[in-house]
Amino acid sequence: MVTLVSLLFEKLNIKELKMKDINTMGMNQEASLISNKSTGVQIGMIDYFDVTCHDAEGNFKWEERIHNLVTNQGLSHVIQTVFTGQDTAIGTWYVGLKTTGAPAAGDAAASLPNVGAWTEYEDYDEAVRQTATLANEASQATNNSASPAAFTIGSPAGDVYGVFVVDANGKGTNTSATVLYGVGDFAAAKVVDPNDTLNVTVTLSAASA
Repeated sequence: MVTLVSLLFEKLNIKELKMKDINTMGMNQEASLISNKSTGVQIGMIDYFDVTCHDAEGNFKWEERIHNLVTNQGLSHVIQTVFTGQDTAIGTWYVGLKTTGAPAAGDAAASLPNVGAWTEYEDYDEAVRQTATLANEASQATNNSASPAAFTIGSPAGDVYGVFVVDANGKGTNTSATVLYGVGDFAAAKVVDPNDTLNVTVTLSAASA
């Protein structure tokens, strides 16, 4: 093949074409074809938590938005519920608080309250994790802004490092917990005092990219 190509270019009076040029032409053409292939539609889960803190008298102390890591377990649940029918849709989700330690994609509900690098924060007065009362879907999103999950910090208080969403309300246990949907960290530890109230608004959304 190389001999035929060489003879063809010689007949066309193109003298400077070398073997490496021929190879380069082929590689460039192939790269161009690959680069023009469609990558398909991508669906992204874009979730976040808005957390506000007020003291015992109701005075505002701080607020922060946390971007939520959707775990592999959470992503699998979405696929298996919507597309394959392997899972049954979970009707009620619950919000919990976490201590120090970075969330990871492999974090799972069965490991609660000690999940990989982090543990569950339990120093609040409520006996259970708080319900995420999510509104009906609108514009590819849902949230619990009409009824944020509220936590009354107990004593001793300690620092709060983040928030998670799971399908069981047993504080400090993994009983009945099957899906740890997502976990998010504050930019830095949040100092809380006894009788502070944390209000957590969960927003879950999806978008194609």
